[in-house]
Amino acid sequence: MSILNSSLDSAIVWCNQRLDWKALGICFRSAELFGKSVKKPEDSNITYLEFSEVEALVNHIIAKRIELVKNNPISISPCSGKILCFYPEYSLNDAMVADECQMQIDSIYSGSYGKYIDDFDNPPWDTWIHCELNKGTIALYSWVHPELVGLVSNAIATDAYGCLVWAEEFESRLNLNSTVLES
Repeated sequence: MSILNSSLDSAIVWCNQRLDWKALGICFRSAELFGKSVKKPEDSNITYLEFSEVEALVNHIIAKRIELVKNNPISISPCSGKILCFYPEYSLNDAMVADECQMQIDSIYSGSYGKYIDDFDNPPWDTWIHCELNKGTIALYSWVHPELVGLVSNAIATDAYGCLVWAEEFESRLNLNSTVLES
């Protein structure tokens, strides 16, 4: 199995265990994965980092998450969900997408604490599965839980600069069975 598939599998296992509708802002932002102290939202913003810094952070998160779930008795079964691509350089850091996503979530799960997508347009780091340079621009890929796909879709539709997009082409590179990731 490729490291990319292992990364995705570990994200699915990790996030399925932690999904908490009342705490979406923190349930997918585990302190033990990030690798440095996060005391305020700005501490986890990757918008102004160089590619090498983002790549090192993503690789740290992936390695730590794989290590933490490797002895997990839960087997991976086909799971729906989607891959989201975040282009930090296109982010306006204006919380517009985060606020829209939160409104979508609140319409179904009122009283949810925190934002799934943060005010800097960063998807939660527990869901990060890969990063690369795409035509000279940092592309950070994350897995979106199937119950959040519609809500995130509605939110990213408000993003005029395209910092968050669905990554269908990237999904095809994962060589997964067609039943693993579905809309």
